[in-house]
Amino acid sequence: MGVDVKLDPIKDEARFYHLTLYAFNRQDTPQRQAFFGQLYRHSLAYGAIEDGELSSGFLAIPFETQFHHDRIPMRGISYVSSYPEDSGHGNITKLMHRFFEDCQTDQVPLAYLAPFSFPFYRRFGFEQVFDRVHYHVQTRDVGKLPIPAFAKTADVSIKRHSFAQAGAEIAAFHEAHLFNRGGGTIRSAWWQGYLTLKHATWEVATCLVAGKLEGYVIYSRDGNQQLSIQEFFWASKTAYWQLLNFIARHKGTYAAFDYISGDPRPRIDAFSDPHVKKSMTATNEAYMMARIVDLPMFFKFYHVPTDRHISLTVTVTDDFLPANNRTWRLTAQNGTIACQPTDDAAELIIDIRELTQILLGYRRAEDLMQLDLSAKQANALNQLTQPDLVPMLWDYF
Repeated sequence: MGVDVKLDPIKDEARFYHLTLYAFNRQDTPQRQAFFGQLYRHSLAYGAIEDGELSSGFLAIPFETQFHHDRIPMRGISYVSSYPEDSGHGNITKLMHRFFEDCQTDQVPLAYLAPFSFPFYRRFGFEQVFDRVHYHVQTRDVGKLPIPAFAKTADVSIKRHSFAQAGAEIAAFHEAHLFNRGGGTIRSAWWQGYLTLKHATWEVATCLVAGKLEGYVIYSRDGNQQLSIQEFFWASKTAYWQLLNFIARHKGTYAAFDYISGDPRPRIDAFSDPHVKKSMTATNEAYMMARIVDLPMFFKFYHVPTDRHISLTVTVTDDFLPANNRTWRLTAQNGTIACQPTDDAAELIIDIRELTQILLGYRRAEDLMQLDLSAKQANALNQLTQPDLVPMLWDYF
């Protein structure tokens, strides 16, 4: 019989590590041991023990996320693993129940994960919230990339660093950037250290204008085949064009440029050459899922504009977490949403997965075709959202 437990942060590291090696078909290397150890010791480890042996488990990583100016505690689920002979025993379901109980106890209202199967995790109330765009272009099609006159200045410099050297500096820039205000994570010092250990080949180009950091690119070089870009953040048009030009100058060395962007909105207007536009691919890809763990707790952290007048009674269905599965009275005052249980008749019914998509900015109420809402109901539901929120997630776990 499987028993759901919290694993010991020291004693159980080795056996959880070997479970992940087997489950994900990874090779044991000193580098992997180093970055996995960094992650394990800063996470909560959940495991199912059968006959004294670890059979299944996952890690829950503590994060803070940003939604405009709100910071919300979140736990990222990672390394969901089972040995093949133990899969299908229901142990992950048991561990999920324990995980959600701990989130409620610890005042963590939100959870993310990267799914191997979207239907599998929908059973636990998770839904797709984050998408990415995958850009790929052959460098032979990249012509000269002239920098616009407004972006030319004598007081600009591009500097190259290792990721270890630049990590702390760009972490602050990353945190403050608009791209990271749609559900992105705060990169704590230990997480920055984890990224440094895991991605030893990452390099950084920073753009300084009048001595001030205004943009950066994280990239890695793949022999003579491909320049892979991990992040491209800018705070000014000057930095944007200067860094884009820096990337383009690698065209004589690499066969292709490749970039998977956490911004789900395709940007294919950077190159004026029509041949580049014809050969460049920009493919939308589904990325991560999210779920609201505790609805009243979520609204304690989450705010809307102060001029919103909200009064809505809604029945939320949540098959996995009964505490959410009831009718709620939602009211707003000075931007704060109060969420109180009520026995009043509901004005609309919505599943927790659909509500998560709406509140985190992935969908508007009228986009969810399965909701049979009137225009008035859809507008009332949309009043719960922060304006112009575009979900973007730049980390993987």
